[in-house]
Amino acid sequence: MKKISKTKEEFDQFYEEEIKGEIEELEANRNNLKKRRNKQAKITTVAALIPIVFGLIFSDYFIAFFIATFVVLIIGFSKMSKTYKSFEGVMKQRIVRKVVTFINPEFQYAPEKHIPKETFLDTRVFPKKPDKYLGDDLIWGSVYDQDQSETEEHEFSVQNATPENIKQVTSSLERSEEDLQPEESPKTDIAFSEVTAIDVWSDTDGHQQETVIFQGLFFDVDFNKDFQGTTVIAPRKNLFFDFKKLDIFHKQPKLEEIELDNVEFNERFAVKTTDEVKARYILTPGFMEKMLALTDGAKERSKERIPNQHLKIVAKTIEKIVPYFSFKDGKMYFLLNTLQDHFEFNIDKKADKESIYNYFEDINQALILVEELDLNLKLWNKA
Repeated sequence: MKKISKTKEEFDQFYEEEIKGEIEELEANRNNLKKRRNKQAKITTVAALIPIVFGLIFSDYFIAFFIATFVVLIIGFSKMSKTYKSFEGVMKQRIVRKVVTFINPEFQYAPEKHIPKETFLDTRVFPKKPDKYLGDDLIWGSVYDQDQSETEEHEFSVQNATPENIKQVTSSLERSEEDLQPEESPKTDIAFSEVTAIDVWSDTDGHQQETVIFQGLFFDVDFNKDFQGTTVIAPRKNLFFDFKKLDIFHKQPKLEEIELDNVEFNERFAVKTTDEVKARYILTPGFMEKMLALTDGAKERSKERIPNQHLKIVAKTIEKIVPYFSFKDGKMYFLLNTLQDHFEFNIDKKADKESIYNYFEDINQALILVEELDLNLKLWNKA
């Protein structure tokens, strides 16, 4: 199969030709918005201090002045937030959109949208419905089977050509072009975005607390292999996952844990399914090996972005970089818990090649997913 993901060398060339100059052009805009943000911060600080001072002087009206301070801070932070969103919006439209098109011209990009919450619940991966569900940077489109190894080659000698064989070859070439039209070509539909799922709970003192259930990249892929039922795969060492607590899914078919033939896969993942026969139909020995390789590669890319901190903090963060797979009714869901913000720009710092490469890797991962799991091979396509 022809390689569909992009290489580091291809990115380097793309960056020099398309992105480097664009970043330079956007620097003036970043600096202007940064100055505006800083000015707004100073005005907000001064404006908030005034009612505090008056509240200390006129203690009888302290509550009123406190409320005034609170209102000033809300207005100030709102203005600063709008300034940042203006900066971020321009960067995403001018930079991220170009990266998306470079990786796959078929992809579309909606910075403010994300994979729906209903799809997240449909995976049946997590035991509790999140109280908060956020996300952005939705990318979707089709990946076509570009393997032309089976395409017939039409060669003939012009010197010995006759009107009859010229007409025959021309007709054959026209049919071949029609056969290769995108709407008829085998394809894999894919959508992915950044999402965050949060559980809200109260501690013993009644204080509201939040626990991040999942934060990372969520891929929704056409598996290109017909099947019914649900198979969920989750890492065994996972603080937030417990098959015994799938309480929100009690109205759906029960998931039963099964053991597969791959020892390493069984040690690293727990597999539950509504149909053992269908699960084994999906999880062939070769496919499990590919899933392990994909998981290791994705985790390694995420680990490289962890800031240099205390070794214990880094080790704890790495433990939480875990993948989840869910196969349901002809769909495959891949959730990579990275605990990182993706596709974000820093208004205080000029965008550099390393940060753009991170965005490239996140988007390119969609093609790697299709490529490494052979999801767009002709033999897998649905009838």
